[in-house]
Amino acid sequence: MRLAERTPLASGRLAVLALAAGIFAAGPASADPFPETDSPSDYPLPPIGTKVVYTDGYTMAVVDTWPSVAGVTVISEHPDYGVERITHAFGFEWYGWTLLEDGEVVDSSWYIFNTALVSAAWPLTPGFEAHYYTMEIVPADAYDPIRVVTTTLEVLDVEHLDTPAGRLPAMEVRLTLDFGPDEMGTQSTNVLSRWFHPDFGLPLRGEDTYIYGADEPDTYVFDLVSISFPDG
Repeated sequence: MRLAERTPLASGRLAVLALAAGIFAAGPASADPFPETDSPSDYPLPPIGTKVVYTDGYTMAVVDTWPSVAGVTVISEHPDYGVERITHAFGFEWYGWTLLEDGEVVDSSWYIFNTALVSAAWPLTPGFEAHYYTMEIVPADAYDPIRVVTTTLEVLDVEHLDTPAGRLPAMEVRLTLDFGPDEMGTQSTNVLSRWFHPDFGLPLRGEDTYIYGADEPDTYVFDLVSISFPDG
């Protein structure tokens, strides 16, 4: 997706959400509520039909899986941005992105990166760090349709998150994208953090910080509301 331009969602209070009855669609809270998947990848691919709901009504519904790049394709509903089709590669929604209106593609972008290098982070190992270049392709951008993004991927220490499913183990993965200067010469950087359960390949929590020149950074947080799995 076009991370430097996307309108991210606002934060919510997970503590309030946790009080709502029946908020976790997969069943009662437990230490490990995620089903085992028969995936050929070390990456825990959610099965097709999995749906995740975050604060502000933001959703992700898995419609396809791509074991070769440890990825899933989701149809996403964003309260401000609209309907998106996103391919997550290694947990991040910047591998491929399209914006849909009435089922038609109205904007798109995708990224080319060294999958072998990034895949070394999976399964998640705290302390892993990789620095590499990603090529961003945005056909609709007349000024700069192809540009190189300096990228850093970090896996941070094991943590626990309090969620509607209970207190769950999670590891933070931080992705820093340095887009360089724009047509006005202003530097743009995005810092994206995702918290993953070791057995689930979509984030339980996300935090996005957008830095543009000397402006005050904008930070947005979205938290888990519910997860539902396909029947059977």
